[in-house]
Amino acid sequence: RKRRSNKQATRTSPKGTSSSSDTKEDGLLGDGMEGFFEMMKTNPALQDMLAKEHADPTVSLPEKLRAEIKEATSMLQCDVCKTSVTHLVKKLEGLRKARKALEDEDLIALNADSLCSVVRVSDSEFARKLEEVAPRPPEPAPWMDHYDVKPKKNGGWALKKLKRPVDKRARDAGAEVLRAGHVLRQACEDTIAANVDLVSERIYKMNEVLCS
Repeated sequence: RKRRSNKQATRTSPKGTSSSSDTKEDGLLGDGMEGFFEMMKTNPALQDMLAKEHADPTVSLPEKLRAEIKEATSMLQCDVCKTSVTHLVKKLEGLRKARKALEDEDLIALNADSLCSVVRVSDSEFARKLEEVAPRPPEPAPWMDHYDVKPKKNGGWALKKLKRPVDKRARDAGAEVLRAGHVLRQACEDTIAANVDLVSERIYKMNEVLCS
């Protein structure tokens, strides 16, 4: 049994011409951007705002939407936990043949750690510079695109399996998609990520009983 030991934009002048004013303007724009990021690094209020967004990715959402996310997260913890564990086991079974991955508690824990969220790879110079000030907030894991969170007619919330996945990290995602993504991510973190050692041990022992 293996156990874990620890836990340019570029402006161009018309062909055949050059503009010294364009060159100066480009330089000023570049200097201004650098100055902006330097100011952010030394501005406690901005750093605090970015830190809060990293700790709680819903902080900038409308209050009504935040309240729905909080309520649905609390009510769906058990459903999301079961779904998360099912997804984790299927993922582990796909890593190695003959259930070998389920015999490696360290590998189980490693995959449980990364089950609930992802951090988008920076795709622009601006985003990379912003990460020097504060890390990007976590986003829902891709497997969560296959599920939705819907309000029940008589109150409460329901976790639904979608026929077609919806990208919950898309920049143009609507309020309902955002709500579902935040609920799934937070409920998963509250149950799985917060109890990685326990989850890993239980899955390991479950496999041990099934194979004995």
